[in-house]
Amino acid sequence: MIEITPDSLTYKDTLINDLGVRVYRLVHGPYLVKDPTAGKTINRHRDIQNLGFLFNVGAVKIFHCGDSSPRCMEDYEHFRLDREGIDVAKQVEDEFPSVTIFESLMDSKTFTLAPDH
Repeated sequence: MIEITPDSLTYKDTLINDLGVRVYRLVHGPYLVKDPTAGKTINRHRDIQNLGFLFNVGAVKIFHCGDSSPRCMEDYEHFRLDREGIDVAKQVEDEFPSVTIFESLMDSKTFTLAPDH
C-alpha cells in the first residue's frame, strides 16, 4: 500500500507498477447544512481531504477528480488541466446537473464518464 497526500493545491508524481500517476490535492465538494445552534449555514466537509488522480496509461491520460465539485473551479484552473491533454475524465455533478467542471478546462476530444451517484 502506498500513501500519497500532497499539500493543499499541490501535486505529486509517482510510478505505480510502471503506471504514471499524478496525485492532486483538491478541495472536497461542499456539504452545506444549517447549524441549529448558530443559525448559520456551515460546510461540514470543510476539513475533509480530497485527492484527484491523473493516470498515464500508455498514450491515454485519464483524470478522476475524487469528491470535488463544480464549485471548486479555482482548483482546476490553478492546476491548468487544460494543458494536460486529458483523454478521459470522471465527471462530477452536484445540485447543478447541467454543469460539468470539465467543460471549460478540457478540449473537445475529452470523453467524460457519467457520475457514479
